[in-house]
Amino acid sequence: MYEQGYINGERGCRSKNFLMEHESLLTFYRLYYSEFGGNLAEWLAKIPTMEERIAFTLKMVRSITGLDVTDYLKKVLMLDIDPQGNTTSGIGVSKRNLDYTVYDLLIEDNFDTKKAIIHTGI
Repeated sequence: MYEQGYINGERGCRSKNFLMEHESLLTFYRLYYSEFGGNLAEWLAKIPTMEERIAFTLKMVRSITGLDVTDYLKKVLMLDIDPQGNTTSGIGVSKRNLDYTVYDLLIEDNFDTKKAIIHTGI
């Protein structure tokens, strides 16, 4: 049902059984919906910590596809452009201790984007 393939040069999984017309990859959200008929975001919102949400997602993908996407997820970029910084707080980073934010990136000419990047252990 699933085949391993490459998506943007990275190993991935695809299934023609779930793809809609003009789709070439399957998101975790669509995979969850196809298997369980529900909304992954709503389910994840019920899980208290970010670590548990990530663990759930990894286990869900592994159980459905047989693929371990741990290394793939380590390369995910999260961009928090919410003025309140809720995503930043949600992953356990204190907004008050940041030297730079996306605001600096958007406002300052020639801003070095690397200054606003925070590497987390998540």
